[in-house]
Amino acid sequence: MEYICPKCTTSFDDKMALCESRRDKDRCFGCPTCQTFFRKELVYPKLNRKILIPSIFLTVVTTTFAVSAITQSKLWALLMTPVTSYLSYLLVRKLTAKAPRVELHLVDR
Repeated sequence: MEYICPKCTTSFDDKMALCESRRDKDRCFGCPTCQTFFRKELVYPKLNRKILIPSIFLTVVTTTFAVSAITQSKLWALLMTPVTSYLSYLLVRKLTAKAPRVELHLVDR
């Protein structure tokens, strides 16, 4: 992954990063040009409510179909359970598709 130093705008990657001490988290990742050290922090994307609400709805519908199929032996409910389960799975997969990004924060000395 390539990083850009917020202080001197130099582009560098993990192999080029300055490391003085692997045990000290404040001194293990720095800019090779200006020798400023950073702490890497993962930032997770916010959940999209346009997808989250239908996903919850489909999960409830799937559960209702499954309970109805088991308790009342209805064929339509038995056939609809896998369909709604798969749709719910696709929506949840779309929710979690975005990977977290890495932000660099200056280390206070």
